[in-house]
Amino acid sequence: MEITGLFNQTIAILARNADLRVQRHNLIAANIANIDTPHYRSFDIMVEEETKKMTDPVDSMPMVRTSPGHLPVGPSPADGPPATPAAEGARAYSLRQDGNTVDLDREMTKLGQNQLLYDAAMEILARKFQGLQDAIKGE
Repeated sequence: MEITGLFNQTIAILARNADLRVQRHNLIAANIANIDTPHYRSFDIMVEEETKKMTDPVDSMPMVRTSPGHLPVGPSPADGPPATPAAEGARAYSLRQDGNTVDLDREMTKLGQNQLLYDAAMEILARKFQGLQDAIKGE
């Protein structure tokens, strides 16, 4: 569903982000459910990358650091490298004898983080609609 015009792209991006978060939740749950399945490879959805595909960089204003006292723009070196799909990189290999790549601690951490980001997207979306409702009512 594409929403344009009055709402710009904000609501569409938030809705797409929430849909991707639900899909990621289901995928992480499937990874956890298959923790004892031999040769099972864990999977993940890169929600941020998929969400960025919806935004047009031409229409956005780039952030710049105008003072040394400001926080750095973009990821900091302490953040480490960007995340890779679970089927690639170090997680594709397992120390387990059965070849399963699911790490329960990592999956539970991803699940909690995904839930927090989903809740944040829903809160922003709710506030956006509340602002529109207030504007309509004249409050």
